[in-house]
Amino acid sequence: MKTTLWLPLGLGLLAAPRAVLHDLALIEPRTGVNAALVAVPLIVWIVVAVRSGAGPFGLLLRAGLVYGILLAVIHNLLWDGGAVLGGNLAGRFPAVAENLLSRAAMSLSSLAAGVAVGALCGALAWLLTRGNRGKTGETGGDQGNRAGRRGSVGQQGDGRVQLPADHRGPAQRR
Repeated sequence: MKTTLWLPLGLGLLAAPRAVLHDLALIEPRTGVNAALVAVPLIVWIVVAVRSGAGPFGLLLRAGLVYGILLAVIHNLLWDGGAVLGGNLAGRFPAVAENLLSRAAMSLSSLAAGVAVGALCGALAWLLTRGNRGKTGETGGDQGNRAGRRGSVGQQGDGRVQLPADHRGPAQRR
């Protein structure tokens, strides 16, 4: 499967509905529906990345960036602006500045969250592809495919390395 701009965009869009439903208070945290809206898209991300044949980490990092951008846009559009700065910053800025600072912080945290989710899913997908490397053909492993090729190095079932028949050291080639 060729990975273009569309695949990371589609994967990022797949995870965005939970943010819309959450911001509109249509789903509650710690419910099965919320858990499914969190987990299912990420499982789909990993499956697609493993099966795509492309670099799964980069693909899902880009999908996470798209997801983070979508989170920032969704939160900014649907946010009621009720947050105020607290602690040492309480009352130090006009309301408009507090609103802009809150939105900027929310946007940065949305981007960071999206990229982090993409990186974690990408790392998991990369590990899964590393585990599947060499499991091709009907033999169920790379060893069976390599052993029949002339001049290749294969591993015996007991862990010993099988060198090709024409392998000789430099002193023996004279």
